[in-house]
Amino acid sequence: MSPFEAGLRLIPSTFTTAMSSMTAGYAIRKTLYAKTPLMWGSIFMICGSTGIWFSTQADPAWRDYIIRIPQTIGSSSTFCVLLISVIAAVDNKDQALATSIQFAFRSAGSTLGASLGSAILEYTLRHYLKQSFSELDNVPDEFKGKLDEIMKAALGNPKYGWDSAPEFCKAAIINSYDGACHSVFLYFIVTAVVTAMFAWSIDNTYVG
Repeated sequence: MSPFEAGLRLIPSTFTTAMSSMTAGYAIRKTLYAKTPLMWGSIFMICGSTGIWFSTQADPAWRDYIIRIPQTIGSSSTFCVLLISVIAAVDNKDQALATSIQFAFRSAGSTLGASLGSAILEYTLRHYLKQSFSELDNVPDEFKGKLDEIMKAALGNPKYGWDSAPEFCKAAIINSYDGACHSVFLYFIVTAVVTAMFAWSIDNTYVG
């Protein structure tokens, strides 16, 4: 898959972000309460993250275009609801400060979340590669002393397993990446469940 093809698969979720944010805002405008849209957003986050976790290498290409949509609906609508709730909870003179603080927490959370996800990916990938390479039984003689170099190359370049790796270990590298990615997908589910727990525990805030 080329970078262009990978980017095409993100287009539906990009449009979904805008539409779900507007829909969440409209729902709050009609009901004047924040908890129901927040709960639905949390449910979409859990269902979307679980759907991503169940994805496999054998999935058809069309599924790549829609697999992120439920999670995108949940995350974008949840952020919209929280932003409106924070603004509605303060006086007019403090709304600018409340908005900036909310965005500061969002930026910090995104940075920490991405860093933790990257750490999980690297740790589990290293674990799966070591396990997969220790189980190889068809290593050619010319590669028996180079397995560590191959593992380092696979850790440093995700495309290595598909493009440049020796044939005898390509499947091991690809399956290791698959297992590591699913560890990150499990992390998505955990964060979605934690978000839902906090969302369901708050009072039904009036934002009229």
